[in-house]
Amino acid sequence: MQANVIRSIHKTLDQEKQALLHADYAALTSLISQKEQLLSQISNMKTRRADMVAIKAKIDHNQSLLTAAIDGVGAAQNRLSALLDVQQTLCVYDPSGKIEIVPNKAGVIEKKA
Repeated sequence: MQANVIRSIHKTLDQEKQALLHADYAALTSLISQKEQLLSQISNMKTRRADMVAIKAKIDHNQSLLTAAIDGVGAAQNRLSALLDVQQTLCVYDPSGKIEIVPNKAGVIEKKA
């Protein structure tokens, strides 16, 4: 029984890793409950130290992947926001040399031949 639970934990953690590497965030939600259930089962068992160290290493690695994914999503969001700001406003210098933000009313720049 214990060996099956440990194998299932490793399998779930490997699936979580693949989901993170492929940005399949929908798959992560289904893996969360499965992972919690398996980890609660193993907490009630006598487990070898080597098994626990291997599981912890995988959990730590997945956590670093998750942190990187969150940082990447945040960076993309900031970049999209900056691009939107560029489309909607124009920064110019006023006669005194201070930066002035001028709203861009035309959403499209026309190219004339």
